[in-house]
Amino acid sequence: MASSLWSDRSVWRDVHLIDRRRIGLGAYLRAIREQSRDKDVVILNGALGFADRYCDILAALVLKWTRRPWVVLVDCTWEQRSRALEKRAPWLSWVMPVLSRTMVRLIDHDKVIYCVLSLSEREEFGDRWNVDASRVVFTPFCHTMYQDDQPLQRGDYVFAGGNSLRDYPLITKAFRGLGVELRMATSYREEALPDNILCRPLPHNVYMEELRGARHVVVPLEQSTRSAGQQTYLNAMLLEKLVIVNDVRGVRDYIDDGETGLIVDSTPQGFADAVRWAEAPENEAAVDRIRTRAAKVAGTRSSLEGYLSHLLAISRHLMASGTRGLRRLDGFVEGVHGAPD
Repeated sequence: MASSLWSDRSVWRDVHLIDRRRIGLGAYLRAIREQSRDKDVVILNGALGFADRYCDILAALVLKWTRRPWVVLVDCTWEQRSRALEKRAPWLSWVMPVLSRTMVRLIDHDKVIYCVLSLSEREEFGDRWNVDASRVVFTPFCHTMYQDDQPLQRGDYVFAGGNSLRDYPLITKAFRGLGVELRMATSYREEALPDNILCRPLPHNVYMEELRGARHVVVPLEQSTRSAGQQTYLNAMLLEKLVIVNDVRGVRDYIDDGETGLIVDSTPQGFADAVRWAEAPENEAAVDRIRTRAAKVAGTRSSLEGYLSHLLAISRHLMASGTRGLRRLDGFVEGVHGAPD
């Protein structure tokens, strides 16, 4: 096996790294071609978009033109439009759905596996992109706090952060007049925010400090054809924050309402009521129970080791069974991501 995904986890030590760091796109694609010659499976990152010149999508195209090993594309959180590209070239917005479908058609063949981050995406991905549904598998995402031994903190403010598919007008409306401080770490801008809402972009280290110091974490998400927000709320759960997320695609694959977080409807009132409930003194024990349970679940079901082990299990299964075993791919979800004690 080979992969463009770097990791220092022991479960990944037998995977050959095809390193894209510190080299140009052309050199990387040559490395993909040359270093995959004797490999049965190549694991690529489908989430690398415009900023990374879609390098792993192009790598999948290179592999299709060569000896065609199994290609496992992870994190295929794709929309039929590119928001980043449309910001730079809005005149391309009309053609992006055609271009994106064309690119998937170009890279697709009978040895490409598409890994998605929610059950509903798995059910719909094949029809949306016109690929064989038996080659689409749900691979639950992981938290990204890999080397974190700092003490837990709990401040007196609510935190919201990130940019991907966020519905920040929803949350600013919820906090107007709420009497609770909200700190937003995002590039989103809104005029005339009340005094209890602070909104600004932050460097990563400061972002993480504010996440760590929060009392609760709210994640207002847009409904889309793909899921989003997993990294934010899984990290928050691991840090024993009460997470409050609206009920959009994928959320219920990771959060049990009332057990590991609060899932609300996509209205300002839904978020406001959840924050009021969490702040009520009589609910303190219930909130602490949710926090504790969430940290345990995030630390077991959503570990990086579990995520990488899932990818390895898929790859080994493909090597052993080939196309005969495609229908059994989703059986690895329970085997690798078991329930916590």
